[in-house]
Amino acid sequence: MFYPVNDDNVEETKIKSVNVSGDGWIILCDTGYSFCVPGDSQIVPEPGMTARFHGKGKGYAVRGLFLDDVEVFYRC
Repeated sequence: MFYPVNDDNVEETKIKSVNVSGDGWIILCDTGYSFCVPGDSQIVPEPGMTARFHGKGKGYAVRGLFLDDVEVFYRC
């Protein structure tokens, strides 16, 4: 598993629900986050998975998303 070094702006939460949207999914998490996961993701999201968001928090851009320790995307 790879997590970005020195990026401590992280929030972990559980996926509450998953809905198909276009060629991907929209996940809704326990914390209220909702996010689009692209269809070409390495992992298919499911309720109960751990979602790890990298960013400054609600209202800011999400720089990275990991689902059950699998990278969906990460931008510096």
